[in-house]
Amino acid sequence: MKIFGVILIFSAFVFAQSEKLEKKGVVTYLSSQNVYVKFDDTEGIAAGDTLFVKENSNYKPVLVVNFISSRSAAGETIKEGNLKVGDAVFVFAIVVKKDNDQIQDSIKQLIDSKIPEQKLITPDEENLSKIIRERVKRTRQIQKERFLDSKISLNSEMSIPQIKKYCPIDSKSQALLKKVVDSGNLSARGYHRVLRVARTIADLEEKESILFSHLSEALMYRLEKTYQ
Repeated sequence: MKIFGVILIFSAFVFAQSEKLEKKGVVTYLSSQNVYVKFDDTEGIAAGDTLFVKENSNYKPVLVVNFISSRSAAGETIKEGNLKVGDAVFVFAIVVKKDNDQIQDSIKQLIDSKIPEQKLITPDEENLSKIIRERVKRTRQIQKERFLDSKISLNSEMSIPQIKKYCPIDSKSQALLKKVVDSGNLSARGYHRVLRVARTIADLEEKESILFSHLSEALMYRLEKTYQ
């Protein structure tokens, strides 16, 4: 019971030690639906967060985040603006101070010494791990069934004819991809890689069709590599 109390105190301490940091990103690409922004990292940024531009030291909201990767974010404009590639945007990210790592290690050592055989994972974390494993397992099964009569078993191994067969996209998604290709930000090889990734994202959500959101997310990952 004492250990549980220590954990609660530590959790409260960590929350108290969280801080809101201003992070600067740069607009790397604009489509008709999303604006893509590159950050040094996206720690503390979440879907639904607001991105701002600075005007005379004032912050003006311009984007709402839809997708996040390790170094990029894609979002919809809040209202018509004049954003362009190269513009700076800002977000206020909630980040836990690094000093807490040492404290967390101390708490972990305390638990280890008191309960040596107890797994250091909460029920919620354990359930989440199981959910992720099951989702990956189902996704692999979907791909296995898809390619049952083929010599491959994964979306990443699809040939161009197979991409055409298994990765149809709607007109809205086609227009987005065409715009990116025409801008010179996506090669023919990159085009097909984006479709493979979009197919996998759809499979993870157990969707039969590739949706615009799946394509946008896959494109974000690809553009992130382009601007690294």
